[in-house]
Amino acid sequence: MKFKTILILLILTNLTCYSQITKPDSTTKHIINLNIGFDYNIISTNIGYDYYFKKYKTSAFIDFTQGSALLGTSNFRTQIGLKTWKGTFNKFNLRNSLAFVHSHSSNKAGNYDGLGLNLITNAGFTFNRFGLGLDLQYNPFFATHIKHSDYWRTYFYSNAKDGWYSLTSNNLRMGLYLSELFGKHKTTELNLKGGYQSSGQFDKLIPNIYFIIGINKRF
Repeated sequence: MKFKTILILLILTNLTCYSQITKPDSTTKHIINLNIGFDYNIISTNIGYDYYFKKYKTSAFIDFTQGSALLGTSNFRTQIGLKTWKGTFNKFNLRNSLAFVHSHSSNKAGNYDGLGLNLITNAGFTFNRFGLGLDLQYNPFFATHIKHSDYWRTYFYSNAKDGWYSLTSNNLRMGLYLSELFGKHKTTELNLKGGYQSSGQFDKLIPNIYFIIGINKRF
């Protein structure tokens, strides 16, 4: 059963969308982003889109992540949520993100669908074109649906029951971010994030560090 639990954890814990860390200016309506990094899914690639509401200093976003861990080609993750920015440009910058998360994977052991939440906080300072601060993330999954394969029932556990399971993963990340704005109007941001990640008892079995490089464009 431990093997199956590790598979579920790998499915649920992968790269998440960061988009623009620096607060967007008043001309911004759209933000597109690309992130690539190392985490529980070994290498993950993420793409996302934000629509920014300048009146509320908030964006609605959606993103998609593809993991490369050896869990089959159907290992992906989607998020829908909101981001808010506090503070002013060239001063203290606080960005919070809350999203609903769905993860899916198909492999020889079965089909998995996880449902959870993702909360990310970036708190730091922007100095002209450069930013530095904290990268904090809490990502609980409150339910996972499992449909076991015939392979799993034959070689691992013949009495495995399909259906919904309760809390299957509870992930925490604590790290730092660096960011730099490019272009005459500072409309492109490159950011780097990295640090420590923990899922409790699984830390002895899988990497407990992460690093992510992302680039985004606002217009």
